[in-house]
Amino acid sequence: MNTSSDPTGGTRTLRVHIVDVVHQKEGGTTLVVQPHSEADIASEEIWRVALPGDFRGATRVDRLWHLYYGEDPGYTAGTWIDIAVP
Repeated sequence: MNTSSDPTGGTRTLRVHIVDVVHQKEGGTTLVVQPHSEADIASEEIWRVALPGDFRGATRVDRLWHLYYGEDPGYTAGTWIDIAVP
């Protein structure tokens, strides 16, 4: 597992797989993502503080998260990203 913790109580890094990128007809983009470890992300608030850009909200569906953006954040399906969370 590529999750690390800062012993000083700072941030930790989570590895996330982008499963799909869906451009909505009415505008905006939905990223369908799967965290490397399910236990790492328990609520939408973690996404809100960790993700840059025009993040609007998140919904969990089984093991996947649907992340909603007002504008395309520039990610592509199939990639892995590391995000820093407090």
